[in-house]
Amino acid sequence: MIVVTGSTGNVGGPLIAELAAMGVPTRALVHTPEKVGVVEHEGVEVKVGDFGTPETLDAALEGAERAFLLTPPEPRQPEWEKNFVQAAERTGVRHVIKQSAQGADADSPMRIGRIHSECERLLKESGMAWTFLRPNVFMQTTLAYAPQVAAQGRFYAPLAETKTSITDARDVAAVAVRTLSEEGREGKVHELTGPGAISHRDIAEKLWAVLGRPVEHVEVSIEDARGSMVEMGMPEWLADAVAELFGVQQAGYLAGVTNTVAEITGREPRSYEEFARDHKEAFGGAPAGP
Repeated sequence: MIVVTGSTGNVGGPLIAELAAMGVPTRALVHTPEKVGVVEHEGVEVKVGDFGTPETLDAALEGAERAFLLTPPEPRQPEWEKNFVQAAERTGVRHVIKQSAQGADADSPMRIGRIHSECERLLKESGMAWTFLRPNVFMQTTLAYAPQVAAQGRFYAPLAETKTSITDARDVAAVAVRTLSEEGREGKVHELTGPGAISHRDIAEKLWAVLGRPVEHVEVSIEDARGSMVEMGMPEWLADAVAELFGVQQAGYLAGVTNTVAEITGREPRSYEEFARDHKEAFGGAPAGP
């Protein structure tokens, strides 16, 4: 039995679907009863649980051999992951695969990196086997620009020319499937990127090509971007974390490209052009024909 947390998100959703298609016994953990229907697939068991309530984690992990750990960005993330790790130990889980992040380090300039480093440490010190998946920034984050692109033919963001090897979350899910269903991945750290490093200006050009109409990137400062995120309702700590991420990108630390996705899955990672075609309607493009 495999337990998957974060089962309704950009990684967990396709991960659950692929495991179900393979016929792998799978149990999905969801936070609220309202989300049960989101992950219903034939052969997939769904449990409602809360990272802040350890007894619900015990119930979800009972009888599982492997688990995929993905917690949302939140100030309580280290506490939540500690609860999960301890519950996994109590219930006899053999191997935990954690979705971490590139730049996970105790001395990282990003709080996201420091949080993931602490969570990785907890797993290393447990009695269980572990594997860390460290993806780069997700292509899916650019869907935040989709309403602007659809309505105005432009989007506003920092870092016009800074290149980042952004990753499709579906490729992270594909790597997670192999890691959960195959032997020999224990004790490994997998750095996951897309096929190349691109900038916001490149993204505008690729969207232009896919949509068949002009798309412009309008550069704003990191501080202005942070202010806009707070105005739109993002918690200040999270806006600060995103601003720190922009700063690390600006310094060039997230431009490196790895071949890990291809090595593990046997196929090349998706390009941004593929991502844009798959989400064409969200960006205001005409729906694909029959």
